Amino acid sequence: MDFKHYIDFTTEDFALDPSFSRWIFHPDDELERFWKEFMDSHPEKGDQIMEAKTILKCFTPLEPSITREQLDRMSPDKIRQSAKRRAMFGFIKAAAVLLLVISLGGLAYYFMGMDQGVDLEIPYDATEEVGKVILSDGTVKMLDQEEATIKQTPTGETLVNDEAITLENKKAGRKNQGVTQVIVPYGKRMQIELADGTRIWLNSGSMLLYPEKMDGHTREVQLTGEAFFDVKTDPQRPFNVITTDMRVKVFGTRFNVKSYKDDQQTQTVLVAGSVSVQSNARFSKGIELLPGERIVFDRTNERFTKERVDINLYTSWVEGYLIFDQKPILEIFRQLERYYDVKIVTERELKQITFSGKLDLAENINEVLERISFSASIKYDQIENGLYNIK
Repeated sequence: MDFKHYIDFTTEDFALDPSFSRWIFHPDDELERFWKEFMDSHPEKGDQIMEAKTILKCFTPLEPSITREQLDRMSPDKIRQSAKRRAMFGFIKAAAVLLLVISLGGLAYYFMGMDQGVDLEIPYDATEEVGKVILSDGTVKMLDQEEATIKQTPTGETLVNDEAITLENKKAGRKNQGVTQVIVPYGKRMQIELADGTRIWLNSGSMLLYPEKMDGHTREVQLTGEAFFDVKTDPQRPFNVITTDMRVKVFGTRFNVKSYKDDQQTQTVLVAGSVSVQSNARFSKGIELLPGERIVFDRTNERFTKERVDINLYTSWVEGYLIFDQKPILEIFRQLERYYDVKIVTERELKQITFSGKLDLAENINEVLERISFSASIKYDQIENGLYNIK
């Protein structure tokens, strides 16, 4: 394969190209290497590639590639002229889903149900030393502070710690409907304010994707990791948080969502207002939550459970504390690893040990471990910087 072959490709060309389709559905080392090098060499093609991936992903359950006729049916006016007038990201996604419903194969699939979750495929490394804000054109702002603030303006401008960052590759006349990506590595946190007034606290080891302009009929973000949301009320425009396992639909409320890829569960805890939670399976029923309730999706048995809880046990991290009530100590260590960006190893079986108490996250990791060891009758040693041994 030759880079020159793809330089003048449009969104439509990428979506119909066999090699591109294989890379999306059945990647191998050679394809991964080629397309990574191509995107590094031609960042200006990022928009078309993102839109083409979105189109193809909508057809993943049905077939390994799509035909020109299917593509035409999705948006005959915009997709065909994508070199001049690229379709909006949200429009393409909605049109593709609509085609699945109205087509015979799509309708059959829709009624059978989709057992697989949403795959937030954009890769990120939670162990990196700096956070990142990535704009739709590939512009990257590095953040090495432990905590940072990000603000989205009504015009789509992004402010990081009150400093504006702009698209480096912005084209004249482009309808800017891209996606902003925020990556928070271990040991750091970020606060985000969207243009609609919604505030989001993003915890360590998390990634959030949101529209570059919050001006659509719906407001939708995608989360991997943990975040606390204070959503601005707008009855005409529902707000959706999408994770790999569930969708949380709200109109204005405060709640916490936790969905780390290496955890066994995805959960939502409602603080105020009301939300509806459902799995990503087709025609799954929404489950209403009341303030003080938690809903958990178990990835092993793919079932939901709902219960009354003390919300402080799940939201206190926003205030700089962790509060536990008979919490298994191994789960606590996992939280501390993410928050402090350290590694904690154990020499003996600790599954039966629990801990109750309040930990001040303003203290350093040594002070926190000292408090736990005193209460839980364990000992710890610092082997080297960032590595701790529990015995």
